[in-house]
Amino acid sequence: MQIYSRQKSLSVTTQQEDQIRIEARLIDQVHEIGVILVVRVSTEEILEAEAIMQRFPWSICPEVVPKMGGLVGLKIQSGIRQQVKDIIGRSQGCTHLVDLVMEAVQGAFQAIVRVKQQHLTFEEQQKQVKKILKGTCYAFSNLDRNPVPMVPKD
Repeated sequence: MQIYSRQKSLSVTTQQEDQIRIEARLIDQVHEIGVILVVRVSTEEILEAEAIMQRFPWSICPEVVPKMGGLVGLKIQSGIRQQVKDIIGRSQGCTHLVDLVMEAVQGAFQAIVRVKQQHLTFEEQQKQVKKILKGTCYAFSNLDRNPVPMVPKD
């Protein structure tokens, strides 16, 4: 018998030139919440940040939603997790919003790399991606073995 289930989703779309919109959602038995970030690709800066709470366990949960505005101006770079926790987490925030914002940040990073590399050849893209991700996982820690990319070329 299942006693708990959680679903997350992430979507990244172009909003206008040099901007992407990231939507992350979480649905479980007591939550239906989402976050939306708008990020400038060229500067990797968060331009807009909002949260939507449609279902939540406590009447006071939505009181943390306005704190999302504090994310505006942050850059998608090393150290952002700590900044996000400081702004919308811990005892005065919401752990689920932190989780969703970080999911959105990861999606933004993926999209930014794609957008910035779209003019490059597949081989040039792979070279840059290998450099960016070296040491972050088993495959990228074993690049000297010349692993074959399993992702098809666009």
